[in-house]
This record gives sequence, structure tokens and C-alpha cells, in this order.
Amino acid sequence: MLSQLGSLPLIVMTILGITACSDDQASSEPAGDLMLMFMESEPGIDPYPLRMLVTKNFLRMDDGVDESSYTLMDRVTGEIYAVNHENRTVMMVLAPKTDNQVKRKLVIDARRIKDNNIPEVGGKQPIHMQLLVNDKVCNDMYVVKDLHPQAVAAIREFKRNLAKTHLANLEKTPEDLRDDCFLAHDIKHPGRSLQFGLPIQEQEANGLKRILVDYKQNAEFKTDLFGVPSDYVQMNAGR
Repeated sequence: MLSQLGSLPLIVMTILGITACSDDQASSEPAGDLMLMFMESEPGIDPYPLRMLVTKNFLRMDDGVDESSYTLMDRVTGEIYAVNHENRTVMMVLAPKTDNQVKRKLVIDARRIKDNNIPEVGGKQPIHMQLLVNDKVCNDMYVVKDLHPQAVAAIREFKRNLAKTHLANLEKTPEDLRDDCFLAHDIKHPGRSLQFGLPIQEQEANGLKRILVDYKQNAEFKTDLFGVPSDYVQMNAGR
């Protein structure tokens, strides 16, 4: 299945190139807030949008609608909240202290796939990378170095904070989900997929696909998008 990603959808890449060039020429990263819009898909599920709003202090992820449920990370404290408007709940993702360890031997590797037909994105040349764990391809992706470094930093922070919860709940995780890719990329080396740049197209071994379809620099967000409702039922996912 991973091999299917080897043929980059040039239409999507061309759209990205046009968007990027019309948006203040992303070659010089502005200091303002940033909106990233992805499309995700999973086996047996219709594609769905994933919007990321990145500010100096917060990372918010939702479906592109301000009024929808969302996940919010406070970049100052590292706290993560999952807000569900339908159930009126706030799930705080806070990892308890744990003595859990990943004991399985994990040999990580990366290889660059030669591809000379990739259009530029924001004036930058994407590269095709594969990330391997114990000789298994876990991520097949196209990344752009130095594109939206503030987003790369925020997503890496999110993955590192979430990894603490994954480790604390390791024994509760179903055995079939505790594969080499999960142990390496979601616990031991979170954010590894970001070490070469921002992934603009990615497919994981479990079939999850993500494609960057739009972004906006110097975006303006309503301040209430980065709050947590005080009257919702509070829960802790780490307990």
C-alpha cells in the first residue's frame, strides 16, 4: 500500500505551488500566525479535513469549522485538551508518572527516494523520504525543508507531549497496535517525521494518508478559538 504514494498527485502539488507563490512568497517565513489545511483519509473512511491553527502559544486542530469540536495544545505548558461540544466534555491529556519502558529493539533508518519530477512548493523543492523501523517502511512522505518552521515546531511539541501519555498507557494499548512503527514514532522518537521538514504528503503503514491542500500565513484568528469551556465536564485521559 505504501508504494501507492510513490506517484505524487501532480494536480494537488500544482495547486499548492500556486497557493504558495500567491501567499507572500513563502521563501521568507513571516512571524504571524499560520493556518494549515490538510485532507486526511483512512481505510474504509471518506476523506475528511484537518485544520491546524498555529500561534506562538497554541496549536489547535479541528475540521475547519470554528464551532466544531477540537484539540488544543497550550505550547507554554504542554497541556493538551480534547473539547467535545456535543457531549460538553473536556478531556485533558496529562500523562501520569510511569516506569514503563519500550524494551523491544528498534532499528530506525531513513532513505531518500530519487524523484526529479516534483513541483516546487512555496519556492522550495520537496524531497521524497521513507522512514523505516526494523526494515519496515513506516512513513512514505514528501517533505519541504524550512517550510513553515513554526508549524514544524508546534507539531513536534504536540507529538512529544502525546508520547508521554502513550508510554504511560502502553500496557493498556491493544497488542495489535503496539507494532514497531508505533513504538518508535509515537513513543521513543516522536516527531521523527518532521526532522527533514514539513510533510506535505504522507502515508503511514496503517493506511492513514495526509495531504496539505492549503495554507495561509499572517492569518487572523478569533481569540476564543484558543480557550477551553469552563462549564464542560472535565476528565483526564491519563488516568
